[in-house]
Amino acid sequence: MAVCVSKEGSERISHFVVWMKHFLKFGEDDKLTEDATAIVDGFVMRWFGEEITKWLRESKKAKDGEEVNLKELDMVQWGKAQGKFMTVPGLEHLHVFVRRVLEEILQKWAWPSGRC
Repeated sequence: MAVCVSKEGSERISHFVVWMKHFLKFGEDDKLTEDATAIVDGFVMRWFGEEITKWLRESKKAKDGEEVNLKELDMVQWGKAQGKFMTVPGLEHLHVFVRRVLEEILQKWAWPSGRC
């Protein structure tokens, strides 16, 4: 996986591109299959969500044991294009957007240089 970062505006939106080894499957409706969606959701919540949740709890913005819904808080979103809409056709990837996350957390995710 490789990650690139760009930030925009006062909302501190950071954009990560996650490159993948394998292509994700789409259904006949041109949407990711349920299995593919579950794989991506699981990865995004593990890689990005766990760190954000930990930070929210440490900063007392969320209580220990309290469920944190990062999608509801609009802190983590992801998207996937296919076919002619892919920004780099032939190289499987998805886009992850995080909002209002500390710079030190962004640095942990930035690869390979550790710079955002």
